[in-house]
This record gives sequence, C-alpha cells and structure tokens, in this order.
Amino acid sequence: MIHPYSFEISSACKILGYSRQSYYKVAAGKPEIEDEVIRLAELNLRKVRKTCPSQGCRSMYEEFGDQLPIGRDKSIALFMELGYRVKYPKRYGRATQSGTGSFLTCWFRKM
Repeated sequence: MIHPYSFEISSACKILGYSRQSYYKVAAGKPEIEDEVIRLAELNLRKVRKTCPSQGCRSMYEEFGDQLPIGRDKSIALFMELGYRVKYPKRYGRATQSGTGSFLTCWFRKM
C-alpha cells in the first residue's frame, strides 16, 4: 500500500523513540530455530543425560556441539530452555559454625 505521506526513517524513529538500528534489526528479522535442530539436540541430550545425569550444558555442548548448525551461546541457551540445566543446592554456612556459638564463648573468655 502506498502512503500519501513521505517520511524518513530517522525522523520516524526519532518521533517514536526508537533508534534506527533497532528499526532495521526488527525489519530484517531473525529466523527461528528449526524444529529439526531442536529434535537433533534433544536426541543427543537424552543420550548424554542417561550416561551422566549431572553433566552440565557446557560440557554437553563440547561433546556434540559441532553437529549443531547454531553457535555455542545459542545452543547452551536452547539446552537450558529445554530444561537440561543442572541445579545444585546452595551450600550456605560451610566456613563458619554460626549455629554453635563457639565464637562468642572464645570472645568472652579473653575479656
């Protein structure tokens, strides 16, 4: 459809509050990850997880990442999105014995 108004991209972006770079980035668009890539990754991830359930996303990428047509960062993001992130419980209070009160008894003995 041809518009009766003529305008420049830079002035339109300025009015709308966007940068020209963001306009062209959206206009170009990025193709989404193909279903074939997701299937291939899922198949390999299941095999690796059966052998070693505590293996993380980075090490799984190192094993079979060369078979995927996407880069390292996108593959690791895909693995995490598919639910293959390894979560370990936080270990708080390992260095000090905060619950025993042994520090307080030593402090009062010196006085």
